[in-house]
Amino acid sequence: MKISFKNLEKYYPYIPAVLIFIVGLVLSFFRWASQDEVVYLKDTMIISEFIRAGEWFGNESVGEHGFISKLITALFFLITGPNIWVATFFNIILASITAFIMHKVFYHFTKNNLYAMLAVILAVFSYYYVAVVPKYLRDIPVMFALLLFIYALIKEKPFWLLGLLFMLVLDAKEYIAVILTPVLLIWLPLVEYQKNKFSFKTIWNIGYKSVLLFAPAIIFLYLMFFTSVVPVNNFMSAFLKLTATENNVAKVALDKQKLSFGTDTSKVISTIKIETEIINEDSIKAKQIKTANYVRNLEPVKKSLAKREAQPKRKIKTTEIKKNDIVKKTNIVDKNVASTKKSKPKEKLEFKKIPTSKKDISKKDNKIDKEKILVKNEQQNIDTLNTEKLQDSSKLSLVKKETKAEAKTVDNKQKVKKNDTLNVDVSSQSIGKVDEDNEENLKEENFAKLKMSSDSLRAERSEFVNLLEYYGISILNILIVYGQKMLSPRTFSYMSFPLYLIIFSLIACIALLIKNFKRPDILFISIYLFMYLAVYLIRPSHARYLLHLVPIFSLFVIYFLLDSLDNYKRILIPVLITMPITAATLYYEITMPVVKLVAHIFFYSLLLLISYFAYKHNKLWAKRTSIAFILLLSFFSFGSSMMQSITSGQIIKSLTFGQNNEYKEIAKYFDKNKTYWFNGDSYLIQFYNKDINQGILPWNIRGSNLLKEWLPKSNLETKLNYIPNFYFHNGLSRPDLMAKYNTDYIALIYSTKPDLKTFPYVGTPNANQETFKEFLLTSPEWLELEKKVELKNKELYIYKIKYEE
Repeated sequence: MKISFKNLEKYYPYIPAVLIFIVGLVLSFFRWASQDEVVYLKDTMIISEFIRAGEWFGNESVGEHGFISKLITALFFLITGPNIWVATFFNIILASITAFIMHKVFYHFTKNNLYAMLAVILAVFSYYYVAVVPKYLRDIPVMFALLLFIYALIKEKPFWLLGLLFMLVLDAKEYIAVILTPVLLIWLPLVEYQKNKFSFKTIWNIGYKSVLLFAPAIIFLYLMFFTSVVPVNNFMSAFLKLTATENNVAKVALDKQKLSFGTDTSKVISTIKIETEIINEDSIKAKQIKTANYVRNLEPVKKSLAKREAQPKRKIKTTEIKKNDIVKKTNIVDKNVASTKKSKPKEKLEFKKIPTSKKDISKKDNKIDKEKILVKNEQQNIDTLNTEKLQDSSKLSLVKKETKAEAKTVDNKQKVKKNDTLNVDVSSQSIGKVDEDNEENLKEENFAKLKMSSDSLRAERSEFVNLLEYYGISILNILIVYGQKMLSPRTFSYMSFPLYLIIFSLIACIALLIKNFKRPDILFISIYLFMYLAVYLIRPSHARYLLHLVPIFSLFVIYFLLDSLDNYKRILIPVLITMPITAATLYYEITMPVVKLVAHIFFYSLLLLISYFAYKHNKLWAKRTSIAFILLLSFFSFGSSMMQSITSGQIIKSLTFGQNNEYKEIAKYFDKNKTYWFNGDSYLIQFYNKDINQGILPWNIRGSNLLKEWLPKSNLETKLNYIPNFYFHNGLSRPDLMAKYNTDYIALIYSTKPDLKTFPYVGTPNANQETFKEFLLTSPEWLELEKKVELKNKELYIYKIKYEE
C-alpha cells in the first residue's frame, strides 16, 4: 500500500504536539524535583489547602512568578493531594497545547503546513524546551501565554482580548511582559500611522487601543498591591520599586528582631510577651508598637511563641563534647600552640621590646629616641634611592618617597618627599619640619623634571588625543567583554540556539521586514525579536533565558533556508561569513569541544550542500536537504538534552536514588510540631506533609522584599504562621546553636554512592556530604540516634538533641 505524504499533511499540526507529549510523559517517570521547582510546588500545595478550607490565599506568599497556572494545578490537588507527578503531567499537557498553537502561528506566516511543522519541531525539540517539559517550572506556562497572545495579535483579535492575554503573560512571568511593553508601545503607533497617517484619528486610536491593551494588566497590579485578591509577585514589586528601603523604620525594626519571623526564637520570647509583662519596659514597648503598626500579622507568631514559651526552658545536657574527635584535635592544637609560645627564645622577646611606652621612659626621652629613629630611617631611604639611581639610569628622574613619623609630642603624621637627584642633609632638627615654602619649591622642581622625563611626550599631547585614548580603551574593553559573551556557549549554543542560525534568522527577518514593512504581523514579530535579543545581550543572561525567543528564531530559520532554494548566493554568503565566527566559539567551549567541532562540520556541510543544489538549480534536492538539516539539528538538540539528563540530570538521579529522592517516604519520619536541622530539601518535606504553616516568609516580612508601608497590601493580614521548623546552618559541633534555634532534631541524608560527592545538592558547597561524614562517625554525646532509615542508595539519620529535664 503506497503512503501519500499529501494525505498526512492534515496531521502536520498535531505531530509535534503528540511527539513532545510522549517525550514528556516518558520523562515524567524519572522525576527529580529540585531548586525553583520545589518553591512552586510548595506554593501550589498552600493554594490547594486554602481552597480546601474554603478560604482565599491573596495575602499569602504564593505569587512568585505568577499564581494562575498554580491555581489550576491546585484544583487537581484537591482530589489527589500534593502530587509531583500530577503537577508535571499538567505541565506536559500545556507544552503540547503550546506546540499546537505554535503551528498555527507559523502557518500564518509560511502558508505551508510542512514548513510550519518543521519550525515547530525545531523549536520544541530544542535543548531547553525538552528539559523543562517534564518539570514544574514557569517556562511552559509563559510560552503558552506568549504564543496565545501572538496568535491573537496576528489574527487581529479585539484589543480587549489582547489585553487579557497580556495580563496572562504578566502573571506567567513578569519579565516577558516587561519586554513586550516597549514592543507594543512602538508597534501600535507605527501601525496606526501607516493606516491613517498623522491625524486626530491616529492619536485617538493609539490612546484608546493602548487603554484596552494595558488596562487589564494595570488592574491586575492594583489588585496585587492594594487588595487581598491577587498574591504579591515579589519580582514585580522589586521591578516597580515598591519595596521598602533600608531606612524604612518598620524594616529596620524587623531586621533587628529577625528571629520573630524564623531565626533566633529564644530572643523573640523575651520581646514579644503579653502586655502585662512588659508594661514597665517603655523602650521595648515602643519598639513593639512601631512594628505592630506596620506588620499586622504578628498574632499567629505570638500564638506559636506562646506555646513554645509555655514549655520549660531547655538546656542541652552537656556543653562539653568529650567524645567529639574534632574537639580533641582542637584541644591538642591549642596545647601545642601554648607550649610553643612558652618555648620561644628570650632574646627575641627582648629584641621586640622598644622603650616607647610612657610607663618605661619620660616624655623627653621618648621624643629624643623617636627623632633618632626617624633620622636613621631617613638616611636609609636616601641610600636606597641613590642605589636605585646607579642601577638603572633610564628610570624616571622623579622618585617619590614618603615616610610617616608618628611622635605624640612632635608634629604627627607628616610626609617627607624626596627626589632621587636631591642630596639632602638630614638632621634631627629638619625631620618633620619642612616649611610650606620649601615644600612648594620641591613640588615645582619635581613637576619641571617630570616634563623632561621619558613620559614627557604623552604629557604634552593634546587633551583630545588623551580623551580619545581613554574612551578608545574603554570601548575596546566593552567590545571584548560582549564579544566573549557572544561566543560563550552559555549565551548561544546548541543548548539554546546556535549562533550561526541566529545570524541567519536576523538576515531573514530584515529581508522579510523590508518587503512587508506595512504588515502589522511582520512588524510586531520583527520588533519583538530585536527588542528581546537586545535585552538578552545587555542584561546578565544565560542560555535558558533565550527559550522564549527560540520559536521566532525557528520560524525565520525556515524562511531563510526555503527562501534560498532558487538563489544559492542567499545562503552561501551568510554561511561563509559565519564560518569563522562559529570556529571562534570553539575557543570558549570547555566541556565537549570535540563533539561541538564534529557537529559544526556536519551541519555546515549540509548547508554547503543546500547551496550546491541551489547553484545547480536542483530545487527538489535543495528542499530535501533543507528538511534533513532541520530534522537532524532537532534530533541533535534533543539528544544533547537527553544526554545531559542521563549523565548528570533527572534520569540518572531518579534511577540512582528513586523518584524525587524518595521524599514522599522520607517525609513520614518528620513531625510538623518539631524543629529540625536538615541537610536536605525541607520544601519537599513540607509539600508532602501539607505543612502550610512553616517555610517561606510572607511578602511583607521577607527582608528585601518588604513592601512600602503606604501600600495597603503591606497591612493586610496573613493567616499562616511563618516560624520555620527547618533550619540549615553550619556548626554541627556547637550545641549552643541547637538550643538557640530551638532545634529538637538533627536530620541527615547521606549517600552510599561514593562517586556522588555533593549529595544531596542544596545550592551551597557547605552542603557537601563529606562535611557531615566525620560527624556521623563520631557524633557528640549530646545527640542520640533515634532513627536510621535505609533507602535507595542512601541513608537517613535522625538524631535527637538531649536537653536537661
